[in-house]
Amino acid sequence: MTQTQENLNLLSRAVDKNLAIISFNTQHKVVYVNSNFAHTLNYTQDEMIGMDHSSLCFPSFANSPEYLTFWKDLLNGKSYQDKIERKSKQGESIWLEATYMPIYDANDENVIGVLKVATDITEREKQIRTFTRELSEMAAELNAQSTEGNSKNNELLNEIDKIETYSNENAEKLTSLQTQAKQIRGIVDVIKQISDQTNILAINAAIEGAHAGDSGRGFVVVAKELQRLSDQVKHSIKEVEKQASSIISSVNEMTLGTQTVQKNVHESRENVASAVQSFKDIANAANALDKHSNQYQEIL
Repeated sequence: MTQTQENLNLLSRAVDKNLAIISFNTQHKVVYVNSNFAHTLNYTQDEMIGMDHSSLCFPSFANSPEYLTFWKDLLNGKSYQDKIERKSKQGESIWLEATYMPIYDANDENVIGVLKVATDITEREKQIRTFTRELSEMAAELNAQSTEGNSKNNELLNEIDKIETYSNENAEKLTSLQTQAKQIRGIVDVIKQISDQTNILAINAAIEGAHAGDSGRGFVVVAKELQRLSDQVKHSIKEVEKQASSIISSVNEMTLGTQTVQKNVHESRENVASAVQSFKDIANAANALDKHSNQYQEIL
């Protein structure tokens, strides 16, 4: 045996030891299979000899127009390389990275068979598909949670809008109360002036009555009554003024509180609006993740 022949034999042994190899005739029947390929599909080598290629495929592919085109191209001399799904003896999915190569006759003119060299990538494929499925489920969960959170935030935003509306209405009412309280104080000031004038008139009438002697006694009596009424009015005015001041003070405090509430409501509304946008961004990201996961799954 020459050195070249020995090298070829060693190369052939290395290929046969490390790769799954099978060959078919032009009628798609198995004419050779090494132990690696038979073991990958859980057959013995003897069991596989004479098997039709279609029996190694799932019906969805074996009965499709693509299957006929696949073999037509091979027998016309076209090579094929891709990741493929095949069926084991137990009917389970086996994923292979495979290369189909037409075998020509001695004159290199006619295709007399097809050689297939493959690598078992089933475990890697399972891991990838599990990963993509988990990604898809995660995206769906994120989308569901963001949708629910967005819905709740929208409800909260609507409630805050209502509170803001009520707060604005209350602010308007308080402003009106402030105006009315100031008007009351103005009226009190007018009444106070009238009371002061009445008191002055009563004093003047008493002086004039005293000068008139007996004929002026009636003036004195009237003057005293006016002075008494004036004193009562002053006393009542002080009470009204006290109440008006208390009302104005309370209204001012309520106005300040309402303004603070309005500010807090406005800030809360902005925060919720920001949260709503964040949930929308999460939903968009989840949808994009789901889309990419589906696209990757289709590629697989």
